[in-house]
Amino acid sequence: MQLSLSRKIGLVAAAVLGVSLTLMVVVLMASERQRELDQARAQVGELDAATTAALKFAMAQGTENVAPLLKQMGQIGDTRELRLMPTALVRKGGEGKMDPVEQEVARTRQRQTVIEEFGGEPVIRLVDPVLAEPACLECHDSARAGEVLAVFSLRASMAEANAAIAQQQWHAGLLALVTIVLAVVVLLVVVERKVGRVLQRCVELARQLAAGDLRGRLELQTHDETGQLARSFMDLRASLENKAQVAEQIAQGNLAVVVRPASAEDTLGQAMEKMVDSLKRMQAQVEVLSQAAVEGKLSTRGDASKYQGAYRDIVQGVNETLDSVIGPLNVAAD
Repeated sequence: MQLSLSRKIGLVAAAVLGVSLTLMVVVLMASERQRELDQARAQVGELDAATTAALKFAMAQGTENVAPLLKQMGQIGDTRELRLMPTALVRKGGEGKMDPVEQEVARTRQRQTVIEEFGGEPVIRLVDPVLAEPACLECHDSARAGEVLAVFSLRASMAEANAAIAQQQWHAGLLALVTIVLAVVVLLVVVERKVGRVLQRCVELARQLAAGDLRGRLELQTHDETGQLARSFMDLRASLENKAQVAEQIAQGNLAVVVRPASAEDTLGQAMEKMVDSLKRMQAQVEVLSQAAVEGKLSTRGDASKYQGAYRDIVQGVNETLDSVIGPLNVAAD
């Protein structure tokens, strides 16, 4: 199937718009996912701060077994696991029971946030060091202020956040698809009306001009490139119509008509100008011969060397005709 130029332009423009919208949607999706992750981190951070504060308060009150408190706090929200892993300052060999993330936090004293799988579902994990405070040194006299007494790990489910992200992505994708389809349709219609119809009318006018039909008209009020194209075709039609009128006058024997070439490159106009000039000189030559014959100057002849082609043949034919008529007259006079 051969596509028209206007449809090709429309499809290219629609493709560019579609790619742009797709990239925009991808960026928006990534931004929305990051926002959801930041929100999840903030919620986990708040829960972590509350739990850590509760643990410190309980330990400050002399509570040694914090497991019931952790169990109770673990039932809040989307929490999947709470655990407190003591270091060697609290329990000998405590670091050995830590996982790599907890060991890294105990070593660097820096909080870490990890997105991982736990129990078959995605979770966000926050691992925090519990640092020794002056009040802690009463019970843990081997520690110094600022040292890591334990590592607190909190895992919260990301299933709800991921479901929200997936739903938003689906909505964004559907919106992008509808927008792209509408954009393609609108662009094709606009390009077809603004460009396709003008080009089609120009093609029809060009075919009419090629067939010699100068009746075609193309009226446009636009000032863009399509309007300039249409006006150029109308200028061409007007130029051809003017030459046709001149040719008609010449055909009727009116050699007083003035031929004005449109430019120095107007081959047809210059050829018609030369044709009129040749016919005028031919007319003048014939008038000279006729006047000479009327005045009895029968020896007068036309200069055929000044003409070419059929014009030369005409002048030469007139000369020969005069010769054939005058020859017998000269014999009779002798």
